[in-house]
Amino acid sequence: MSLDGIRVIKKKIVVAHGHKDHNFWAVDAINPNTLRTKTLKSARKSFVWREFWQELRTHFFNRKIALSLVAAVLIIAITSISVSSYNFFRKNYDFIKLFKSGKYLILLQNNTEMRATGGFIGSFATVEFEGGVFKNYQFDSNIYKRDNTFSETHSIEPPDEALTNFIGGNKWAMRDSNWAVDYPTAAKQVAWFYEQEGGKPVDGVVALNATVLQDILSITGPIEMPEYNVTVTHDNFIETSQYKIEREYFANPLNKIANEPKSFLADLAPKIISKLSQNGKYKLVTDLIYQELRDKQILFYFYDDNKEKIASENGWGGEVKDHSGDYLYVNNSNLAGNKSSLNVKEDIKLNTSISNDGSAINTLTLTRTHSGDGVWPDGENVNYVRILVPYGSELISAKLDGVGCGNDVKIKKEAGKSVFALWVNTLPRSSRILTITYKLPDVISKNNYSLYVQKQPGNLGDDLQVVFDGTVKFNGILDTNKDIK
Repeated sequence: MSLDGIRVIKKKIVVAHGHKDHNFWAVDAINPNTLRTKTLKSARKSFVWREFWQELRTHFFNRKIALSLVAAVLIIAITSISVSSYNFFRKNYDFIKLFKSGKYLILLQNNTEMRATGGFIGSFATVEFEGGVFKNYQFDSNIYKRDNTFSETHSIEPPDEALTNFIGGNKWAMRDSNWAVDYPTAAKQVAWFYEQEGGKPVDGVVALNATVLQDILSITGPIEMPEYNVTVTHDNFIETSQYKIEREYFANPLNKIANEPKSFLADLAPKIISKLSQNGKYKLVTDLIYQELRDKQILFYFYDDNKEKIASENGWGGEVKDHSGDYLYVNNSNLAGNKSSLNVKEDIKLNTSISNDGSAINTLTLTRTHSGDGVWPDGENVNYVRILVPYGSELISAKLDGVGCGNDVKIKKEAGKSVFALWVNTLPRSSRILTITYKLPDVISKNNYSLYVQKQPGNLGDDLQVVFDGTVKFNGILDTNKDIK
C-alpha cells in the first residue's frame, strides 16, 4: 500500500508480529516504501473438503456466545453460533478463517461525525481468539483518557495541514489517526498509536461504524433498559446514545471523576448479544454482516498477508483501488465535532468530454445539502473534502457556489492518486455546490471507457450520475464501489 503524501519521520522502533516498523507518519517525508505491505503470498481460492471438515470439527461445534461487547458482536456472532447447516459454514468459510486465531483491535467509529475510514474513533476494544475459541476481550470506552496521557509527553505532528489546524499544535493521537483514505494505511497508523498509548501488538484492525449497531437493532427488536429509563430501538439508537453519552452522563458531577460516558453502550451490549443468540437469528446476522461489508460499514485489515488477501479479494479491505482507466473517490472528513454528517446528502455528477485527439476533460459537480436543524448535536458541517482522481490529472478550474476557489484547492498525492482537497462547509438547511474541472493524464478511447468509483466507508449512499461524451453511463445510488463501463 502506497503512503504517497503521508510522510514519515523516525520516531520509535516498534516490534510486532515479526515485522519492524522504524518509522512514523508525519509531514516531512522520506521513505515512500515505509510500512508498505509485503508481497502477498498466494492463497487458495477454494477450500479442500478435508481441511474444511477438520476446521469444523476442531473449532466450531458446540460454541456459545460469550462476549458482552457491542464492538465485537458481528465477529463473534458468526463464529459463535452452533452448527445448524453445512451450507452456512461453506458459504462463510473464508470469513471464519480470518478470525480463527489472533488479537484484533476493534474501532467503534461514529459516522455521524465522518472521517476518512468511516467515522470518528470514540471508543475501541480488543478481542482475542486462540484455535477458534474466544479467549479474551477488553473494552476501552473513552479514547480521550489514553490520548491525553500520551499527548502530555509526546509531540506528534499530523500528516495534513487541515488536521494540524483542527487539533491545534503537535497533539496528534489515536482518536484522529484514521486520516488516510486508504484503509490498510490508516489501520496501521491507528494500531501504531494504540501500541504507543499502552496497548499490546495486534494481528489486525476492524473498523465498525455506529450505523452497524443501529442495524443490529433491526434484528433484535426493541431493548428495554430500565436502569436508563429508555427503550432502545433501531429508530432512536443514534439519538439516544448520543444524548446519554454526551449530555445526561455529565449532568451528574460525580461522573466527571470516573469519566466513562460510554458505559451506556457497555450495559446495552449483553442485552443485544442475548437476543442475537436466540434460535433462528444466525441467518439474519450473517446476511447483515455481508450487507455491511458490501456497503463499507465494516472494514478489515490483517498483518498476515494471506488473511489480508482474503479480505481484499472479497472487497472487505477498504484499500484505494488500482484502476487503469478513469477513477473517482470523494472522501469527506467532518472536523468540527458536530454530529452533522448523516444530515448531509451529497449529489455527485461526473461529466467526461472527449476531444478529437482523445484528450479527456472531466467536470465534477458536488452538491452538498444539509437537512439538519442545527440543534445539538447537529450544527454546521465543517467538512474537508479530498477528491481522488487518476494520478497526473491537471486542475483546470474550481468554483464553490459559482465563485472561483482554485487558490483554495490543495493539490497533493495520496495512495497513488492525485488529490484535490479543500474545505466545503455547509450550514443547516442550506446547500453548497462545488465544481471541479480537470484534465485526465491519458488519452481516452470512446469505445473503451471505464470508470471506477469508490464509496467512502460510513457514507449511507450518495446520488451518482456519470455522463461520458453525452451518454449517461450510470444514474443511481453509490451504495458500494462501482465499476462503470
